[in-house]
Amino acid sequence: MSFPVVCGVACLFSAFSISSQLAGKKALRLAGVAVLALPLLSGLPLAAQTAHFVSGWNGIGTGLSNPTGVAIDSAGNVYIADQNTNKLYKETLSGGSYTQSIVSSGFSRAYSVAVDSNGNVFVTDANTGSVYLETPSGGSYTQTLLATDGAFGVGVDAGDNVYTVTISAVVNKYAPAGGSSYTATSDIVTATSCFYATGVAVDASGSIYIACDGSNPYYVQRETPSGGGHYTQSTVGSGLTNPTGVAVDSSGNVYIADCGNSRVLLETLSGGSYTQAYFSAGAAPRAWRWMAAATYTSQIPAAHWCW
Repeated sequence: MSFPVVCGVACLFSAFSISSQLAGKKALRLAGVAVLALPLLSGLPLAAQTAHFVSGWNGIGTGLSNPTGVAIDSAGNVYIADQNTNKLYKETLSGGSYTQSIVSSGFSRAYSVAVDSNGNVFVTDANTGSVYLETPSGGSYTQTLLATDGAFGVGVDAGDNVYTVTISAVVNKYAPAGGSSYTATSDIVTATSCFYATGVAVDASGSIYIACDGSNPYYVQRETPSGGGHYTQSTVGSGLTNPTGVAVDSSGNVYIADCGNSRVLLETLSGGSYTQAYFSAGAAPRAWRWMAAATYTSQIPAAHWCW
């Protein structure tokens, strides 16, 4: 099966979980999805491509224990937030294989991760409600506390603005202000009726997508800008059970990690409405899984722990 993937910079940052091989082969289920961006950062024009996705049994990362967040940069490097080791890992891609290093450690619950166009990495600590900036410098990273706002999920848009979502579905925005400084705008939107928000993504038009893991019926809530700082609410997805991750591509198509149903769904946008299809389904709950895009050199991680 093939899907058209036309992906802008924002796709790099809407990534939420990774498949892994754990000691003891503990149970894994689908819980997140990452969309790999085309190399726009080099200034090359964006061209539509068709990627062919296949299911397989493979993984990225070793020594992991409950990885819950993943982001992919334009070079195909993978960043993993691992809850139980409380570390942020980097898997550097070279020659089709990965070399693991540690970006930072010492968290009390490393949960979500995002990366911007400059290679800055953002990671949340779900226990403290903090989001940290990891700035690359000479092969290592310098950590700065960006905010303590109750952050659970984190995402970055095409303009390198950082968005956090709290467990009560309050979205905060941080705009770059030079160096490691950011200008905060608190509570730009609250996804009413959304309970236990775990993931956030932003599309090219500024619409915000929030994975509502604890709501029933379960859904992804879309917040569309309607002028004057206001947003219009709508929902994306049906038949979901515990959606824990969400990503969006530059065409506005939405990818939902439907954890409770062990699948990733594709919501294709056309004429203002969505058509749902399986992007990946039937993942074995006791295995680790990947989806490889034949037209790209990197793998697209698509699994991690469910609650």
